[in-house]
Amino acid sequence: MYSEHQVAHNRIGSAVASLIMSIFGAFLLIAFFYGLMHYRYYDEDRTPLGILFVLLLTIACNYFTYPFALKGMRSTSGKGLAIAGLTINCILSAAILGSIAFMVFIYFTFRS
Repeated sequence: MYSEHQVAHNRIGSAVASLIMSIFGAFLLIAFFYGLMHYRYYDEDRTPLGILFVLLLTIACNYFTYPFALKGMRSTSGKGLAIAGLTINCILSAAILGSIAFMVFIYFTFRS
């Protein structure tokens, strides 16, 4: 039923998906920073739920990029795409953690 030699599967779709999701996560993170910078210019009665929603989408996008990248790295072709997606995703994850730490620091420093 099974052959003696295991055939390496071509998982280029996973590699491409990891790269696309990491680039989409980069655009979402830029949108988050843009919304964070321009939030104070709007009405003060407005809540920052939209900004937090973009941050949660960015975190979800980065979370789902890791399995696709790891699956794509075991591919016969497209290994470079998976490595590029994983690299972009690691940089974005560090930026997200840094921005969350910065927001917590600012909150506790300037609260009244």
